[in-house]
Amino acid sequence: MQWSKIDRLSQVESACILFQGWYFSPSVWERWVNILEEQYDVVLLWDIYNPPSEDVWCHLRSLVGLVDLYAWSLGGMFAMDIASKYPGFINQLVTFNSFPCFKSKKDWPGAPKGSFNNILKNLSSPDGM
Repeated sequence: MQWSKIDRLSQVESACILFQGWYFSPSVWERWVNILEEQYDVVLLWDIYNPPSEDVWCHLRSLVGLVDLYAWSLGGMFAMDIASKYPGFINQLVTFNSFPCFKSKKDWPGAPKGSFNNILKNLSSPDGM
């Protein structure tokens, strides 16, 4: 479902939001949408490069009790941020190959050594990967 269609919804029981990773579009989840639509009333694709407005996000929170978040790679950072901002709204957070932060910090070792530099190198290569 597209975020623009949320204003047409009435109360729903279950929803999930899928977050893509860096260098990908939300379409990486398309194979999963049909499967997930059997379990959820609403399946939304969150575009990390073009997220929904705060108004749309607030409207979704008024329609659904709890939401499940599924995120891959960099999308996991966005999903973790949302889960921390709205803990009473999130039922579960499932991440695949995600890090809370790429760079190391005092309380976090960061991504495996060289990961960040490899991503930057691949993004700057002519073939993109």
